[in-house]
Amino acid sequence: MEKLTMNYLGFRVIPSPKWFGVKILLVHNYEINQGGVSILNYDLAEFLSLKDWQVTIFSLLAKNHQLETNFTLEWKFRNLENLVFESDAVLINLSPYLWKSYLKTIEFCQRYNKNFIVWFHIVLDGDVYRKRYGLKDFKERENKLREIFNNHLCSKIICVSETVKNYLKDLVDDKDKLIVIYPGIKKINHHLKTDISGDILYVGRLSEEKNIELLIKSIKDIKDCNLNIVGSGPEKENLEKLASELNLIKRVNFYPNFGREKIYNLYRSHKLLCLPSKIESFGLVLVEAIYNDLPVVVSKNYGALEILRDFDYELFFEPNNEKELKSKIEFALKNYGYCKNKIRKIKTVLEKRFNFEKQMNKIEKTILESILFKKETEIYIASNLSPLFN
Repeated sequence: MEKLTMNYLGFRVIPSPKWFGVKILLVHNYEINQGGVSILNYDLAEFLSLKDWQVTIFSLLAKNHQLETNFTLEWKFRNLENLVFESDAVLINLSPYLWKSYLKTIEFCQRYNKNFIVWFHIVLDGDVYRKRYGLKDFKERENKLREIFNNHLCSKIICVSETVKNYLKDLVDDKDKLIVIYPGIKKINHHLKTDISGDILYVGRLSEEKNIELLIKSIKDIKDCNLNIVGSGPEKENLEKLASELNLIKRVNFYPNFGREKIYNLYRSHKLLCLPSKIESFGLVLVEAIYNDLPVVVSKNYGALEILRDFDYELFFEPNNEKELKSKIEFALKNYGYCKNKIRKIKTVLEKRFNFEKQMNKIEKTILESILFKKETEIYIASNLSPLFN
């Protein structure tokens, strides 16, 4: 790292020793156990920390995190400006809600002329989000996203799938900003005892777009079949009510969020994972389940299709078709051995495609390139304005 290198603008650049302790701020608005976005954010923080980066996660919910970490957690708004000022890199896990942290971070980036990278995990399906927010509110949020993406300080937009990238194309003027880096999926071998087992498992947020209502309805006529639902969210009360109305209280069980090790053991103690989402940008639990040899029944859209598109996979269903979902569940349970063998073959491919180290290294490289581009730009401007550089 001591030698001079030539960059594409033609100057010699002396890499700084700071690269070995680069300060990065990750802005995030979820607790660690609240879904795939959260898990990936904390995985990246841990990965970079172990490579001697100085990592801080800013999240209003970080104060609720009890486990010891090898990075810094901050949740006080009064410290955000200083965190931005001191950081070499800023990465924002942007979403079309929980705006305050994101917008203040961008405001401080503009104040101190700091580049930022957006990590985007959401499929902006207009039908789903218009229903959630209303047309006027959805358009306002979409316009705000467009403003952020086209900010001159936004250097890259990391999309977790091609599907996400395609949905953002109309919002981003400079298409070169959009890059796809699939998540790196951790393999966890630690085995914890669990007293939770059953036929069908759902893991994730309990919200309307996850389509769990359809899953509950689909099992009502499948004899001797139980469903365990793990997660939290705004639809929990409605889903519990539905299970009661369908006389499924004894067959549909609800559990809170669990730590990752326990979730991996749940994959091993069930016969089938079902992901019935109306929209799914990637589907982290889908890949985790496959890593644990668990057959998956998934809706025929977005992230799941992208993950499994290279395989002749039978367990897809239309996300609004209760009858088809029921049929796929029955097929998987009756042909459990066949489905499990097929998943094992798929796993050998996906373990390479979503290799944790490889994919996290791609994100690290993107962040470093953003920092280096900023430094090169500053050198270029200075060399053209100051006689000291001539």
